[in-house]
Amino acid sequence: MTAVALAVHLLGAVVWVGGMFAIYVCLRPALGTLEPPQRLRLMRVTFQKFFPWVWLAILLLLASGYWMLFTTFGGFAGARLYIHLMQMIGWLMIALFVWLFHGPWLAFKRAVDVEDWPSASATLNRIRQIIAVNLPLGLLVVVIGGSGALLGLTFIDRVNPAAKQSVEHVNGMTPEEFQSIYPHVLAWIRQTLADHTSKAQTVASRGFTRLPLYFSGELLASTKFVALERLPMPPLSALGLSRFAQFERGDFDGITYLDTFFLKRHRVADERLHFHELIHVIQWRLLGPASFLAAYADGLERFGYRENPLEMMAYDAETSFSQSPEIFDAEKLVARKLSRINIER
Repeated sequence: MTAVALAVHLLGAVVWVGGMFAIYVCLRPALGTLEPPQRLRLMRVTFQKFFPWVWLAILLLLASGYWMLFTTFGGFAGARLYIHLMQMIGWLMIALFVWLFHGPWLAFKRAVDVEDWPSASATLNRIRQIIAVNLPLGLLVVVIGGSGALLGLTFIDRVNPAAKQSVEHVNGMTPEEFQSIYPHVLAWIRQTLADHTSKAQTVASRGFTRLPLYFSGELLASTKFVALERLPMPPLSALGLSRFAQFERGDFDGITYLDTFFLKRHRVADERLHFHELIHVIQWRLLGPASFLAAYADGLERFGYRENPLEMMAYDAETSFSQSPEIFDAEKLVARKLSRINIER
C-alpha cells in the first residue's frame, strides 16, 4: 500500500506542478502572437480544463500524503524534517490556489464572458502573479521530496541528543541507507501488528502483582502482548540488510514493536520476561520509531545482540527486578539512562 500511496502522491504532484510549468513557461509566452481577445479566450478555456485537475491533484496529495505520514513515517512525531517542510509548503500552495480560484479566476471568467477585455487582462495578470509564486514552491517541494534525505533534512528535533546521534551515526549504514529502509521496516511492523490485533491482550489483563510497582497503570493498560509459537521477525535480508541475517533468524523468547510485544506461548506467564519487554516499550516511546530503530541497528551491528546498549539496559533492569528487593520507577530509569547513551562511531 505504501508503494501505491507514493505513486498516487507523485501523480498528483506531476499533474499540478507540471501543469503550472506548461502554462506559465510554455503556453503564456506563445500567446503573445495572438490578439488580446483570442489570447484571453484561450486562457479561459485552458484554465477551465486545468483547474478541475488541480482540485483532484490536491485531493490525491492530501489523502496519500497523510496516509503515508501516519502508516509509514510514524505520524507527526516520527516524521523527518523534510516531510514537515513538504507539508508546510504544500498547505501554502493550496491556500494560494484556493485564493486564485475563488478570486481572480472567477472574475477573469466573468470578464471574458461579457467581453470586458481590460478587466479580463487585469485579472489574468493577477492569476499570473499567483502562479509565479506557486510554481517555484511546487518545484521546491519536488526537490525536497526527491532528495530530502540526501540533503540531510531528515532528523527529528524533538528526540534527545543521544538518540539523534544514533540516527546520524549508524555504523556501517549511512543515514541515506537508513532513511530508505526505515519506511519499509515501519510499514512491516504496522502490518504485523494489524495482523495480530485479534490475538493481542493488555499486560494489565494478566494480573501480575509486581509489575504495577515498577510501571504506571497507564503503561500496563496500553501495552499489549501476543503469544505465538514463533515470533515475527522483520525481513531484513530481503530489504538488503543481509548483515542482520543472524538476528533475523534468531529464536528469541520475546520481541517488541512499538507498544506491542510478542512472546513465546510457553513464556506468557513469565513476569520477568514481561518486565524486560516493557523496558523496550518505554524505549520505543521515548525515542520514537526512527531513533529507536537507528539506535538498535547501530548497537546490533557494532556490539551484537546481547551487548547492544538498548538490550543491556533491558537486561540490567530485568536483573534488578528479579534479584533486588529495591523498587524503582522503571520509566524514569529508562529516561535517565537514555539521556546518558553516547554511541561512538
